[in-house]
Amino acid sequence: PSVEIDFDGFCWECVSPSYDGIFCIPVGSTGRYRFYKTDGGKRVGNSEWKASSEPHFNKGVCAVKSATSRKWYILKASGDSIALDTKITEVTNFMDGVAVARTSYTDCFFINDKGQRVYPNVKPSDCEIYPLIDGTRRMFRGKNGYGYIDAHGNVVIQPQYSEARNFSGGLAI
Repeated sequence: PSVEIDFDGFCWECVSPSYDGIFCIPVGSTGRYRFYKTDGGKRVGNSEWKASSEPHFNKGVCAVKSATSRKWYILKASGDSIALDTKITEVTNFMDGVAVARTSYTDCFFINDKGQRVYPNVKPSDCEIYPLIDGTRRMFRGKNGYGYIDAHGNVVIQPQYSEARNFSGGLAI
């Protein structure tokens, strides 16, 4: 089935790929985005949003920033949103139910899709999020290099490597 949306004033060439059945369209060069469902073209929420990078949904949620204030939110596929702590200055896209949030240059932490801090024993040193591979290991960067955590946030390999890649078939480079 086709979806018809009035793209007047939008950057047609910049329409994002669909994630979780939702795509975003940048509003000109303003740094703002609108979200639409691929099934029928219904708009997700009524607001325009900003993000750190091209935003996308993962497991029904997306990290977005208010287009009119500096406040971050978790936008749900239903169009509802959850306001995050006003001290948060940056949030990555979600991956496998978690994102990395930042309150200052040196304070990064993991949050879940409800905006709660998770993995209290893991302190990422930068705002990068890596996928769970085979549902068991996620790479993260700590102050001593790269390490790995499991799906519950337990450190399984301490940060110690200057370069690292995700696991595949039980091995990592």
